[in-house]
Amino acid sequence: MAAFAAVYDYGHYGTLLKNNIRDAWWKHMVQLRDDVVGLDSANFMSSDDLEASGHVDSFDDPQVACRKCQNALPRRPYP
Repeated sequence: MAAFAAVYDYGHYGTLLKNNIRDAWWKHMVQLRDDVVGLDSANFMSSDDLEASGHVDSFDDPQVACRKCQNALPRRPYP
């Protein structure tokens, strides 16, 4: 169980509290200031991090090409 030591389940009220704290912080640190611009962007990891986490060796997301538009789509089993 050591692998799950950093995973938290806030529950309903904990999630509401966490979101209220986040929103209050954003309001006071970003929205109420004229010298700050808010930015929400993707997080990128280095290839060393991805390799250390096992994503490089064990990640598998097969794709197929659409015969009409030639776009690559994830191959998923139909229900």
